[in-house]
Amino acid sequence: MNIRIPASLKFTVPLILLGFAATLSTVNLLYHVPQAERAAEEDGRKRLAQEMSRLQSTLEYLLLKGDLEGAQHEIAVQAHNHDVTLAALTDDRNVVTTATRHAWLGRQITDVLPQFDLKQAAEAIRERRAGMTVASNGDELLGHAGILMGGEREELRPSRTGSVFLAYDLKRYKAEARAQVLQQSLYWAGWVTALALGMWLVFHFLLTRRTARLVHAAEELAAGNLTARSDLKGTDELGRLSRAFDGMALEVAETQTRLRGDIAERARVQRELENSEARLQQILNNATAVVSVKDTEGRFLFVNRQWERLFHFRQAEVVSKTDRECLPENIAQAFRTNDLLVLQHNAPMEFEETALLDDGLHTYISIKFPLHDANGVAYAVCGISTDITERKRSDEALRVSEASYRAIFDAAEDAIFVHHIETGAIVDVNPKACTSFGYTREEFRQLDIGSLGTGEQPYRQQDAMALIARAAAGEELRIEWHGRSKDGVLRWHEVFIKRVTIGGVDRILALARDINGRKVAEEALCASEEQYRSMFNASIDGLALWNAAGKIVDTNPALWRMYGYSDGESSAVPPESRIGPSYCPEFLQAVAAGESLHSEMTERRKDGSALELEVHGIPMQYQGKPHVLTIARDITEKKRSAEELTRQRESLHQREKLAALGSLLAGVAHELNNPLSVVVARAVLLEEQGDSATQAAALKIRTAAERCARIVRTFLAMARQQQPTRGPVAIDEVATAALDITSYALRTSSIEVALDLAKNIPLILADADQLHQVLLNLIINAQQSLQDQPAPRRIRVTSCFDFLADLVCITVADNGPGIPAHLRARVFEPYFTTKPTGIGTGVGLAVSLGIVEAHGGTLTVDCPSEGGAVFTITLPVGAVGAAIADSGPTSRPSASQHTILIVDDEVEIRDALAEILTGARHRVVTASSGREALERMAVEHYDVILTDIRMPDLDGRVLYEAIEQRWPGQAGRIVFVTGDTLASALREFVSESGRPVIEKPFLPSEVRRVVSEVAMNGEVAPPG
Repeated sequence: MNIRIPASLKFTVPLILLGFAATLSTVNLLYHVPQAERAAEEDGRKRLAQEMSRLQSTLEYLLLKGDLEGAQHEIAVQAHNHDVTLAALTDDRNVVTTATRHAWLGRQITDVLPQFDLKQAAEAIRERRAGMTVASNGDELLGHAGILMGGEREELRPSRTGSVFLAYDLKRYKAEARAQVLQQSLYWAGWVTALALGMWLVFHFLLTRRTARLVHAAEELAAGNLTARSDLKGTDELGRLSRAFDGMALEVAETQTRLRGDIAERARVQRELENSEARLQQILNNATAVVSVKDTEGRFLFVNRQWERLFHFRQAEVVSKTDRECLPENIAQAFRTNDLLVLQHNAPMEFEETALLDDGLHTYISIKFPLHDANGVAYAVCGISTDITERKRSDEALRVSEASYRAIFDAAEDAIFVHHIETGAIVDVNPKACTSFGYTREEFRQLDIGSLGTGEQPYRQQDAMALIARAAAGEELRIEWHGRSKDGVLRWHEVFIKRVTIGGVDRILALARDINGRKVAEEALCASEEQYRSMFNASIDGLALWNAAGKIVDTNPALWRMYGYSDGESSAVPPESRIGPSYCPEFLQAVAAGESLHSEMTERRKDGSALELEVHGIPMQYQGKPHVLTIARDITEKKRSAEELTRQRESLHQREKLAALGSLLAGVAHELNNPLSVVVARAVLLEEQGDSATQAAALKIRTAAERCARIVRTFLAMARQQQPTRGPVAIDEVATAALDITSYALRTSSIEVALDLAKNIPLILADADQLHQVLLNLIINAQQSLQDQPAPRRIRVTSCFDFLADLVCITVADNGPGIPAHLRARVFEPYFTTKPTGIGTGVGLAVSLGIVEAHGGTLTVDCPSEGGAVFTITLPVGAVGAAIADSGPTSRPSASQHTILIVDDEVEIRDALAEILTGARHRVVTASSGREALERMAVEHYDVILTDIRMPDLDGRVLYEAIEQRWPGQAGRIVFVTGDTLASALREFVSESGRPVIEKPFLPSEVRRVVSEVAMNGEVAPPG
């Protein structure tokens, strides 16, 4: 028998003894541990004081000797002392000079030991008159002592004082003291525990064992074990108590047996009744249907939980109420009408009812039937309603889905077959299947599957049925099918077969994709395998086949030739050491991972020259293993051509900008030339006719106007897009005009300009516009180079004539930064510039060099030692005399009187020309338009006709053509006056007519000379 001894007897005495032992140990620990820790700390202080004293004297000795290295060594030794956690030496500025922790070096001791009050420690040393202080934070002792420090050499008397810091670890010693106290406590606790165990054993065998048996029997009886007995022997009190207990237990067992039978039967009946009611209640409450019972008057007798959840009423709240008291009027009326129908027919009926719930209107199928009493009389109506809202929505969604399925089915680009899962018969096909095989949908339904195969294994009827059976078992298949269409043509299809459910019916779905082209290609590929080597070797692109280890498996000769190796050399060197080092292995790894890459790379040929390659990397299978095929194409020349194309586009862009500038200047020049012509002409007339004061003022006006005219002509010359024409040119006039254009920009940039032009420089045969462009470019370059230079900023333009070499020289020099020696040879290269981005195009000097060399001259650059840059132009003058001689003698103007017709739409120009020619004793007639001029010529003959070209109504060109047609002799008397000669059509017209042109602004002398020459040399014809 397993007897459990009562806890009151079994554990009380041992627990008291053990509690006493624990209390004794705890008191011992609480009392002795702090004492032991204080003793350990005091012992640590003594050891720290001894070590600090020794270290202080040693360091003072070494430092007074000037042996800083020895002092550093002494501090470093402390790092090996297990009791010392840190050691540091500071100078007289409290800066750490030596420490066991290198991070402290050079830092203030107060930064690394913020908890240590240096001033308080020094004060404590002075108060105690001791050489050191020791501070404790519980786990560590920090010792501080002042030391005498020498200078950089050995000293008898110290010139500085420093400090030494030593931290002592107390945790280990305190832990040892605590362990010793704990060991003693455990020793005495063990003795007390052993005594308690002995006393418990004696008590247990004398008393608690018999008492435990009696208690155990009582507990068993209380727990329902009617056979429990104590069976204690003896005549003592425990024995008599045991016998009385056993008799009582026997009587209780008999009575319990009788009562148990009665109670069992009553409990069985009660359980059956409760189970029946619970089952019915659970069924109704857990049903998803809405259940309600109403009497014949429409009052609720019962509702289930689903009804409560939907209409938010508890059953107790709705019992004895009608529909109208709980529901909206229209819904309540509909429910009552249906209930009355059930009572009227006295039979079950089905209705479709609607109810407004929280989330909207729901539809229900309601089964309603009458409930009868024992006499068969209907006393209530029971309604069971099922929510079919989702089903109706699903039906609608299914209808839409089926429509979508049919649209996708019919629009699919693959042929789709739907088969019966058992017979394999074709149930449905899409239009693609009809077009692919040539059968109609009705014809497909009459065919067996074998009719769509070749009839040869594995494309027979039984083979197709076996595939359908595998798919019906749940296997997804992807096969290639060699099929036959209605017209007998054989084609390959890739077919995917899968079991699906369509409209609730299991079917077999087969999707067939036409792969006939791919199969033909595969067959062609197999057939061409023999030609691989010849095609591989004959390719003009460099081909290389790499394995997964990055080794070249095969190359073609074109690749070796790209790298500059001959056929013999290609077999003598490892290919991967010469081919493609720049794209191995990263490029190959990326391609091997499944990517088809394209890249441009720069390699080196055998001779070291650059090789520009366009490389394509393609992953492929070769002999059943993954490989990478690289296709390299030499694009060195292509890239050079692209760079040249870019340069040409830039040049074209510059030309387009110049053309646009020309169009703008043409309009500006025309508008400025007319008033300038009036100003110049009037100023000259005043100069010729006025007194001395008037002549001086007129001279100033004329000088300013002529300067404006030169600027306008210079802009026109810059913007003209015409073929160069050479003639006698005075180089000093070209230089002066260039400076006139840039004078404002130079002045605002605080640049001093010095013009030193030699006298008596002969004329040269050149294009003045082109030389002007060269000098203007050199001056602007010099201005830009001086932008960031400190003052003074200077530009000097000089000219001279070399008699021996028959050369005219002109130089443009500045005091800017100059040009570095390694860049001087490149400054004349197209598109090369040393200017910042956005300034300059890099074509100015290249164009200037081309113009000068086209004139037979030179353009050089030099940078003197004192700084700056000097550009020198040399031009030959030998051919200018012959050119002037070829022009023939100039006829002198005649002083005879002539009749002049002046045609101009601006009255100021007409009046100025009339006054100039009247002053030369000519008879002048004016007309404001070409039409008026024709009217005057019809009645009078004129020796010279001066006409503007650009006029409203009837311009100079139409006037010339009308005169040439009506009076051909008079056409030779026409002189054109214009301020715009930029338009190409205008230049062509003037050139074809051969008539002289006076450009605005004009000088009176020029007008008189041209008029006299035309009047003397022209033919006179009578008016027609």
